[in-house]
Amino acid sequence: MSQLQPSKRSAPHVVFLIDIVQDYSDGQEATVRWIQHMILRILLFFLDSVDKRTTWGYRFFSSNTCSIAMSNQSFRSISNSSIQAFREDFVNRIASSNNNTTSNGPSSQPTAEEAPFAVVNRNLVQTLAEFHWSDIDLASESPRRQQQQQQQWNRTHTMDVKNFTYLVTRAPHNVPALRTYLPPEMTLDDSLPLLDQVAQGLKKMHAELRKWLWEDYVYHRISLTWIDTGSFDTSSANDDTNAQETWICNGISSILRPFGGCHLNAAMLTEEYARFGLSFGAIFRECTQTKVEMTADTVTPMTADELVISSKYPSPVWIGTLIPHSDDHPPMQVKLYPESKHYPRPENIAAMEMIRTLYRSQFQLKWLSRTQRSIYVLAGDEAFASLMTELEKCHRLALVRLAFVSFDDVQYAIMDPKVTNTAVLRLLASDFEMSNIKPAGTLSMYRKRSFDGMPLDYLELPVTPAKRARLSKALGDTVKTEKAQAPLSESHIALVEHIRKKRQARREQLEAATETSHNSQSQMEVSSPVSIKEEAASFHMPRSVGELQIALRNIYFNALYTNKVYSISGGTFL
Repeated sequence: MSQLQPSKRSAPHVVFLIDIVQDYSDGQEATVRWIQHMILRILLFFLDSVDKRTTWGYRFFSSNTCSIAMSNQSFRSISNSSIQAFREDFVNRIASSNNNTTSNGPSSQPTAEEAPFAVVNRNLVQTLAEFHWSDIDLASESPRRQQQQQQQWNRTHTMDVKNFTYLVTRAPHNVPALRTYLPPEMTLDDSLPLLDQVAQGLKKMHAELRKWLWEDYVYHRISLTWIDTGSFDTSSANDDTNAQETWICNGISSILRPFGGCHLNAAMLTEEYARFGLSFGAIFRECTQTKVEMTADTVTPMTADELVISSKYPSPVWIGTLIPHSDDHPPMQVKLYPESKHYPRPENIAAMEMIRTLYRSQFQLKWLSRTQRSIYVLAGDEAFASLMTELEKCHRLALVRLAFVSFDDVQYAIMDPKVTNTAVLRLLASDFEMSNIKPAGTLSMYRKRSFDGMPLDYLELPVTPAKRARLSKALGDTVKTEKAQAPLSESHIALVEHIRKKRQARREQLEAATETSHNSQSQMEVSSPVSIKEEAASFHMPRSVGELQIALRNIYFNALYTNKVYSISGGTFL
């Protein structure tokens, strides 16, 4: 997305609706710093990639109690002072909430108990009323432009998103939590299967959001995104628990897609992507919609499978146990995801076993399969995350063997540790043999530590032949590039030769000036010094203002060029 020009379009607004009921197990200060870091990243994305005039605001609420206080809020510019004010306000709201809980006593109940979703829905409506979404800006959108925008909506049935709302709170991750999250009038039918219960609850949530928010969100061109700060259960071996969590998260994305938003894991927004060759802006841009289809309700006619499974995020193609290569690590529960749902997936995987580890410098590009798209993502539990951290610290990769049910052959793959508990799995060629790996004893300590963070998963991206050749040479690969670098044209060769000649002539001039300065210095040292009487005899006082100006100018330029000559002779240039 290119940066928008502030000529005709008004500045976008970004609002964060933050729940003060968070997981403070790591300490209040750490949680506040974590949420502040996440919000600052999002604001910098809008500042750099969307519009430099972006303004923002925030509102706090507690999902355990109802909050009805309303006040007109003004948007703020993105600055250090506004970020610091947000931090101080966040800490004060947490302290005030803790004081109220202490004063009421541990056994007392809140004065008004409501389901968390009812509180969230009410605060979303209040946020619409509190902020001045349609600021009067004579230099931005005129009534004529607004009329043209309305005509575009009627013609294309699409809306350009201008303002963005982010709901920062915990989401339910299983069916019992979903029942507690919804109010009593949105009770789930226990006689239905778990998948149908999840779809039923999500459709009721979407109906309430569409009833109270849809018209105002379309009028102000606002999108709604849910940033989930809850803990995800990655260590559970129960397939039903993992499936319920996946269903609910995918379903939230489905019901927010008509609002131009989706469901985001908060941990994804605080990950350091720079060490993997990526930028936060490139990741976050994929989660930010700029256009919304203004069609009829597309969620209600969806089936349960279409709502919670058929999402834009691919589902795992295999869930099983990864057998470690040594007894130092326990068996790990992992999920295998394809790079894209448009490419073929491995079928009938029976087992996955680690064979050995190897240094990154031992890996060669010619081992990779060139006949099929072979990039997969492997996510696992805490034991898998511990193993990935250990491999990353040691600059190592893991060789994995895949066994299939349909045939007796095995398929080798290379596993590259990536973000936290995630690795990239690349299938190797069918003719790969274990004897192709060079012994680690032949490598020096420098070679063992080199090539840290080699992007195995980026080699399929389109690159120039020169870049691919440099990468292959750095990795020690002997495979020749498919395409040679295109030769220069005659005009380019002539231009390069002309530049080379000009630089050579300039170098000769500087060398001549340096030699002249050395000769003049040696002559001054040999010759006798000028006497004071002779110097005084040749000096005349200026008789007018013009002569004084000429004398001062001569003194200035003589001193200036003398310093330049001495600087050139000394090896420095002014």
